[in-house]
Amino acid sequence: MGVKGLTSFIEQQHSLLLEYQLHDARVIIDGYGCMFYLYSAHLDHGHHGGEYDAYEDKCRLFFTNLHKCNITPYVVFDGAYDLDDKKLSTLRSRCEDRIKFAGNIADGRSGYLLPVLCEHVLKKVMNDLSVPSVVCDFEADHEIAALANAWNCPVLGRDSDFFVMDITGGYLPLEMLDWNHVRKKSAKSKADDRTAIFTAAKYTLTKFCKRFNVKKELIPLLATITGNDYVDPVCINQFLMKVYQRPKTGLNTAKKHGHLNSVLDWLSEQDTMEDCIEEILRVVKMDQRRKSTKVKRSIWSGCRRGCGSVPACFHLVIFVVIYWLGHADPKANVCHVKALLLCWMRCLVKQKHRHMCRDTLQWDDAEAQALMNNFHVNVEQKMKSYALDIEASHGYAQMQSCLKAAMHLNAALQHPFPEPDVALIYNGRLVHCLYATLKGIPGVIVSIRLGSNTISSTELLGHLLYIMH
Repeated sequence: MGVKGLTSFIEQQHSLLLEYQLHDARVIIDGYGCMFYLYSAHLDHGHHGGEYDAYEDKCRLFFTNLHKCNITPYVVFDGAYDLDDKKLSTLRSRCEDRIKFAGNIADGRSGYLLPVLCEHVLKKVMNDLSVPSVVCDFEADHEIAALANAWNCPVLGRDSDFFVMDITGGYLPLEMLDWNHVRKKSAKSKADDRTAIFTAAKYTLTKFCKRFNVKKELIPLLATITGNDYVDPVCINQFLMKVYQRPKTGLNTAKKHGHLNSVLDWLSEQDTMEDCIEEILRVVKMDQRRKSTKVKRSIWSGCRRGCGSVPACFHLVIFVVIYWLGHADPKANVCHVKALLLCWMRCLVKQKHRHMCRDTLQWDDAEAQALMNNFHVNVEQKMKSYALDIEASHGYAQMQSCLKAAMHLNAALQHPFPEPDVALIYNGRLVHCLYATLKGIPGVIVSIRLGSNTISSTELLGHLLYIMH
């Protein structure tokens, strides 16, 4: 899950990140890093529970552009957490952060939460486009590096752990990959004239070690003693204080990176891993020696590492919504349901005409537009700025959690129901817009307006409402 401060530290060392033209190559992609990047860099930070249709478009465009550049991706996902629970405190801390961010968002402050079903959207797109992937038994970082070295290809990711791994083909940070713009080769490129390329930034550990005069075999200690997911710096606090008080070499780094600079200075004077560990333990006071075995072990471990006319894609999610309605706390109301069903209609029409509305939220189907106009909803304008409704957010968050659990159970039972297409099920901004609009309409009028069209989209909506009742 990364080395604190290392990404911004390396970004300041411009000589470590070389411009690189990516084309005609195989790449290993960190699956969860890619999932976080594609959502966080382009969408609404999860404030409305997810814009899954737009996210699906981004994922599809990403892999399509890779194909245009003749790049063959192989995506590797993390598996379960290690059985030794060494990362338990880190995981607990991240859960607490998510609760804090949720509170900030609810109070109208800034915060970021990855929508709960993003993984399902990404994997569906990969399956549609036949992108090969694998899920590791446990954390995937080292397996990703090993596979990249075996295939002599670069790694695409978003994890500072890759900065301390010796990847022969180099590490390409996703944030520095200009994947939205496919370009023709430059005059200096060896590629064929017809070849499309991406511009990226390439990092290698060899160049990093040369820059700071540190042996490669000691680099894992940089992550370990400055604090990663396995070792808390507090347990070696006395040693860190000694290192931080050393005279600085004068490297041009920000004050917030002083700890990394100090540790690199110290590492540049060391020869072996054993010598480093012994020096760390010598600094620990005598009354703390009883903890030294635990410290040593931590350092070493840190250095290793059936619905009739309703489309089949809605069958499972309908049962989930029915379950949610029966168990929601606080109770969901009729506006929750009707806003959700109208969202399904819009997304279903969008998928039907995907080739006409790629990368746009504009309405391009007369049926969907007529259905929305019947509520006097100016969708294009309201979706851009609709305020967060806590009542709506809480209800839809419970629904998505139920859906995620149901999808996992469905997979474990070898898919007795077709896998739901998450991009058809939920667009957070649209659902919030519809929910707020429906709250202002008396229930009887809603029923009349829902029944006022005779087009096929409304017929489907009627079937869904009947099932819900």
